[in-house]
Amino acid sequence: MVPEIPKAIYEAITIAPIDPMGKDFDPKGEKNSFNGFVKKEIEGLKREDSVFDSQFKEMLNGMTYEQQEAFIFYLTITSRELVDGLESMGMPFTDEEKTQAVSTAARTLFEFIKRPEIESETTATDRTWRLMNRGAYTPDKKPEMSATTAVKMTSTSAVEEEITDKNILLAKKLHEMGSDFKTLLKSEKRPAEIREWINIRKAAINFCEKNGIDPESLKDFIIGNISLKGDMEPQYHDVPERMGFRGAKRKRIDRRADAYMEILEKTDMNPTGYQALGIGWQGLIDRHIGYLNRYNLNGYIPERGAFVSYGATDGIARAYMLARYTLHQELYGNTPRKYEYSPKILFPTPGFTMLGKLPRELGMQTVEMVTAKEYNFFLNPQKLKEFLEKDENQDVLIVDLSIINNPSSTIVPPEQLRQVLEVLENHRGRNDAKVIVINDCAYLGMGSQEQLKKTGAIINSFKRRIDVLPMTKIFGRPSLRSGFVGTPDETLARHIPAITKLLTPSVSYAMMAEAMAIWDYVSFEDQLRYFDMLHHRQKKLLEILSVRPDIFNLDEYILSGKEDDKEMQEINGVLKKSEDDLAAFYVYVQIQDGVDPLDIPFRTRFYVNNEGTFYLNCKRKGPKYVRFALGVESLSDEKVEKIKKELIHWKKVTDSVSFSLN
Repeated sequence: MVPEIPKAIYEAITIAPIDPMGKDFDPKGEKNSFNGFVKKEIEGLKREDSVFDSQFKEMLNGMTYEQQEAFIFYLTITSRELVDGLESMGMPFTDEEKTQAVSTAARTLFEFIKRPEIESETTATDRTWRLMNRGAYTPDKKPEMSATTAVKMTSTSAVEEEITDKNILLAKKLHEMGSDFKTLLKSEKRPAEIREWINIRKAAINFCEKNGIDPESLKDFIIGNISLKGDMEPQYHDVPERMGFRGAKRKRIDRRADAYMEILEKTDMNPTGYQALGIGWQGLIDRHIGYLNRYNLNGYIPERGAFVSYGATDGIARAYMLARYTLHQELYGNTPRKYEYSPKILFPTPGFTMLGKLPRELGMQTVEMVTAKEYNFFLNPQKLKEFLEKDENQDVLIVDLSIINNPSSTIVPPEQLRQVLEVLENHRGRNDAKVIVINDCAYLGMGSQEQLKKTGAIINSFKRRIDVLPMTKIFGRPSLRSGFVGTPDETLARHIPAITKLLTPSVSYAMMAEAMAIWDYVSFEDQLRYFDMLHHRQKKLLEILSVRPDIFNLDEYILSGKEDDKEMQEINGVLKKSEDDLAAFYVYVQIQDGVDPLDIPFRTRFYVNNEGTFYLNCKRKGPKYVRFALGVESLSDEKVEKIKKELIHWKKVTDSVSFSLN
């Protein structure tokens, strides 16, 4: 064994096939033997793909002649073996289709087996087969595809597109922009912020427009925004109207909101004046409570146990202040001492860090607790218990929780949630104070309805909590800024007026009128249809990313799935959480070792968020992830195929640019 040959490649060489007719068998002298055919296929791959050619030559340089020949035989014939596993008995490949499929399998297998982290030949072939096989099925429980269609979905040998001067110009500009951004972040010693990517993408679009380049390929997967306009997936063409963004329903919502205001003007209400207590309309509060009740969240204190907020951020801020005010009163009453004391907030990460940074501006300290994928990016009950029992954490009395995580979109498993809440219920901090939970319900409803009802019932048993439900995500309206804050706890409810008087002398009647009209016309069934569309986009995005295994590790993605898939599943000997525990809106994907997440725009023209955005202070060790938000880009079958081809072509562009940059 030559020492520098990686283990997986060495194993491939040891199991490589040989010419069944003998090494030098060529009776016609035309190099048309078994041996000649195998080598001809490899030469064809090298001619078609200059990057493959250079990488293949580099690998062979470290081998003896016999090892080189063995690896060529291994790669060519193993690729055919993998393709045979894809072929349908009823719809076999044509010769041309078989050649295309083998080419795809060979490149994919080569890409996997040369990676340092691949420890065995079996792992490389298994990953190749699973990646190829994943393309053989359509999402949404449609019938199995023919082998021909499956290969077209995974093929990297699409019709060649020339690398143009404009391709090179854009690639160099994206590389330059990425380098400048890295320099900025390094100098300021911080991670990227979500909205910075919005401005960087805008700058890239402006560059395209000034240079006659079509900016359509600069895909927006940045922020949890929603845009139900423009082209939609054909099977979800009804979603914009059902959600009230188009057609007759939109007009009826507008007219209903006007009618609310018109009738109020005819009553004793003064829509343009102050309110006695700015908690908002009870009817709008009741609409939110009805939605929460669907997921077994109930028991809110009548009359003043809830209020209308301006979206999630305002709702969370006021929830923090309500929790602090309540703890002040419990610990120190009306003595001056209360103003000198501030409880600490426990914020699990990865998470939406704006909510972790917000308390600092309110004069409160946030304590970060880093969670792990193996614990569903949620609190580990035992670690939480040990953390809270430390003397320095006796003032950690407010805990942020979300049963659907951002960025991963995971729904916390019921038993894990139960154990965490049991720890919080039993804990006592400074002066025997009890923990208050802030329950962020921004994504409530997205994902398995059964699972959400289970988790809702569990968290509902913890009464000392404040629930925050904005209309932002569940109605696809980030700019409406309407939301709900409520509690089933008598003590917390008692202090809502004190906080309200300080912050909200009145709530916008125009906003509430529009919100009421939306609740009137957009049904729960309409919302479920919209959620299903987001889930469909998750699956389509995964299909797109499958053509770039050099960047994305598709064995480590987080995605929502089937309603009927409820049990833990054994995958490659590892017990993994079923897709039923996961929710729509984002895709959180692990990237390959050595890939800088800040290079994703340059390498793909996709604008995403890297995981550093979702941590406060900690630089997490281990594999890196990126988050794709799916509320903006529609992903029809036709568009998906186009993007996949563009991704394959763009790899050749960036490979050529990388050579020139070096």
